[in-house]
Amino acid sequence: MELKKILPILKINFLVFLFSIIIIELIFGYWLKENHFSHHMRGKRLQKIEYNFDREYFSKKTIFKRDYYGFREDFEFNDLYDLSKIRIVFNGGSTGEEMFKPYEKTIVGNLNNFLKSENFKNKIYNASLAGKSSQGKINDFSVWFNKLDNFNPEIMIFYIGINDRKIPTKRFHDNNAQLNLQEKLIYLVSQNSIFWEKIKKIKDNYFTTKRDGYLLFDEEVSKKIQEGFLSYNQAKVKFDIPSFEEDIILKNYEKNLNILKKILKEKKIKPIFITQINYEGNGDRKLYFLNKTLKEFCEKNSFYIIKIDEKITEPINHLFFDEVHVNELGSLYIAKLIYSELKVFLKEIY
Repeated sequence: MELKKILPILKINFLVFLFSIIIIELIFGYWLKENHFSHHMRGKRLQKIEYNFDREYFSKKTIFKRDYYGFREDFEFNDLYDLSKIRIVFNGGSTGEEMFKPYEKTIVGNLNNFLKSENFKNKIYNASLAGKSSQGKINDFSVWFNKLDNFNPEIMIFYIGINDRKIPTKRFHDNNAQLNLQEKLIYLVSQNSIFWEKIKKIKDNYFTTKRDGYLLFDEEVSKKIQEGFLSYNQAKVKFDIPSFEEDIILKNYEKNLNILKKILKEKKIKPIFITQINYEGNGDRKLYFLNKTLKEFCEKNSFYIIKIDEKITEPINHLFFDEVHVNELGSLYIAKLIYSELKVFLKEIY
């Protein structure tokens, strides 16, 4: 057959194929749904990664998942559960997400085990995301939570501070990354295309992404940890007045906390705030001042706060695998510190 005769046929077939794709996308995809996810949610939902470790206080293999709605849960892609039943949400950064551990051995997993052992009817859902600062927790509502139908939690637990030690620029972790047009289109397709979703399901069911867990402490860092521990009372004496740079960071943090307060009031969500520690206990100067600012904010607004920084009285380096992230033993330790006060708050509510 001559080329001139073939070309029109190929063009017609291509147009029919393209038209069919568009129709299928419009019918079965998410483009026309009122609450479809924006490009900001790429990489924050429908994830499945296998991590392998050979370290003390770590499981040999971990399957990290973020479910259809974006929560760090054990649910599979097809588990479209009733969001109206979510009453309690935990919102942190990587220290709350804990992607290198099995779900049941994370802080949230341990808290849920404690609740279940006392026959508590509600579980805690994990909305933590690595790198997320207070700005990201503000943006969560417009980019993520407001897109979830019938999502009306009563309590939101904020594990907060470490990622606010500097004023971040617009970035992926805070749901406000600045992308070029090509990136934005690719990210948008990834969140709304039914074909992308089906391919993603096949990939994660049969070709799970596998990664080696990154290296833990070397000898020099281990020594530094043992030498640098500060209890809360020691930090109060050592860290007196914030520097000019620290003052700017603290004012930005306070501004974000007040914006968050306004959103929570509008949503009728009761907040619980938790201070944070690092491998030196209270040895991080900026984190100490951020915790202090958070305590003052909570006292001023009569918000419930769990001050785990004040509970640390002896070196805890054995609980950490880098400067801010705990191992599985550390997750259990922190979960116990939180739960001792959390259960009192929950019993007052329920």
